Amino acid sequence: MTKKNKFLFVVLCIFSLYLLWGASVLTWAALKSLYINVNSKAWVRVPARLDWVTVKSVPDAGAMKKNRSKNEHYRISASYHYDYEEKYYSSDRLFLSGNFSSGTEVISLGVELEKIKNSNEFIYPYVNPQNPSESYVINDFNKFNFVKKLIFSALLWVLFVALIFLLKYVNKK
Repeated sequence: MTKKNKFLFVVLCIFSLYLLWGASVLTWAALKSLYINVNSKAWVRVPARLDWVTVKSVPDAGAMKKNRSKNEHYRISASYHYDYEEKYYSSDRLFLSGNFSSGTEVISLGVELEKIKNSNEFIYPYVNPQNPSESYVINDFNKFNFVKKLIFSALLWVLFVALIFLLKYVNKK
């Protein structure tokens, strides 16, 4: 193996490790979101009361660094309490995937939740029967994002396998 081929071999090995890491992370993220969504289908809905609701504007760090126009992102958070099998629970988990969301739809959701809180109406979160302290209000599983993650991770896996074959070829010379 020539010195040039050794250098190429090392560079390709390092790049293949990055591809392996990226493909693994994307595959894990896609499968985790699917797993959580499927497991939450058996959760039960119970009446709950909202304690508080806030919607905050948070700056888009990427836009600020690149001196682009400032995009508004919003963080919504809320707290609610409920009784399940004669025990009191409280939670601040709004979304199945977590408590952060961005976009203007968050503002309308915040307004709607504030109206429900002010009128003392119930919301109906999904509660995990095996662990009643675990609950969420909105299933935000996005099939389109799931498919995008799977397609991109499949592409990374194909590139990784192709790179392994290329490494074998470079190693022979």
